[in-house]
Amino acid sequence: MIHGGMGTTRTFLTVAAVAAALFVVGCGKKKDPVPEPMPSPPEFGSTEQTKTMAGFMEGKWCPTGGVDPEMAEKYDLDPNSDLDVSQHWIFKADGTFAYGKLGSKNQITGKWNAEGDRAILMYEMWDDETIQQRKDRLAKDEEGGGQPAIMAMMAFENTMGMLSKLEYVSVTEDKKGLTFGLPEPADGRGTTGGMDFLMADTPDLVRMK
Repeated sequence: MIHGGMGTTRTFLTVAAVAAALFVVGCGKKKDPVPEPMPSPPEFGSTEQTKTMAGFMEGKWCPTGGVDPEMAEKYDLDPNSDLDVSQHWIFKADGTFAYGKLGSKNQITGKWNAEGDRAILMYEMWDDETIQQRKDRLAKDEEGGGQPAIMAMMAFENTMGMLSKLEYVSVTEDKKGLTFGLPEPADGRGTTGGMDFLMADTPDLVRMK
């Protein structure tokens, strides 16, 4: 759930496509260590810690999908990998989380609420600004004209448009990962208001070491 007036009807963009535009600046000179997937991730409910969604979600997760070519070149990543380690979600057991990009200090943070084997993510802050505050500031800058201001607003809208499709997570069928998708309707009729096609390419999340 996006806090800050962003809707959920924008054209769907893949996670890899938005990763390149997520943060216009912020990559430091020193390379951050590339996250590696956990070789034998625990199954949901298999240990005392993973019996609850809070315990299971805790840690760093990367999405499935292609790696952004620029990030692949910078970090010597496999451009044909099925795992996009250039970005991540970090979940804490206290119900907070951060979404970020490899090599950038910028973060989008928020809270999550769980019920059973599902959780809803609420994106609230972009660094030290609320999502709405950032939107308003960028809109004001855009009014002054200039290519940097226009590009900054485009990156913001692309990012928040993408994240508006990545708000609901549930445990995967193999019980080792997380998958994005719309929640089942309360009436149990299997309808999601015509939004199924928008979720077709949403990624799963893989646990990192």
